[in-house]
Amino acid sequence: MCEALERLMADVIEEKVNQKIDETRIENIRNIMKAFNVSAEQAMNVLQIPQNRRAFILSNL
Repeated sequence: MCEALERLMADVIEEKVNQKIDETRIENIRNIMKAFNVSAEQAMNVLQIPQNRRAFILSNL
């Protein structure tokens, strides 16, 4: 039981951390787009956003 709870807590923490990372990335992309007048794709290239996160980020800009 204790191991199962620990795994659950670790999964919840990991999910929250990933959510915060995405929120920060979105904010950074918006700031770069505004400051340098570039596209979202260009901003993501500058920040080296992984390809597997780009569609999600674009849908949340």
